Amino acid sequence: MSEHSFTAASVVRLAFHHLLHHGFDYYHLRAVHPESIDRVYRRPETADRTNGAFATQFGATDGTGALLESQQEQALPAMPGLVEPWAGGARYTWVFPNMTFAAGREALWLYEAYPL
Repeated sequence: MSEHSFTAASVVRLAFHHLLHHGFDYYHLRAVHPESIDRVYRRPETADRTNGAFATQFGATDGTGALLESQQEQALPAMPGLVEPWAGGARYTWVFPNMTFAAGREALWLYEAYPL
């Protein structure tokens, strides 16, 4: 593990489709986060054509989507070897029925949802 590694686990009681559907879509940002993080995200690309039980989409960002606009100077460094456009955004992937992950320029976020 690198000097910048971080792992956390949480149990959150909610309808799992809310996390997987609304927690990682661009379309809620303007309504829910207009003054905090919406301006970090640019308009997302059209979802990639896939074959199987997953969906994936790349979205460019101004900085990192992991931090509020006012906190961008505290971002972790980009992963070595990334080139544009991958160094300037995040790839969001949903693996149905219960997993989603986001691969950004500085981190990989993974969420699994299971019924309790």
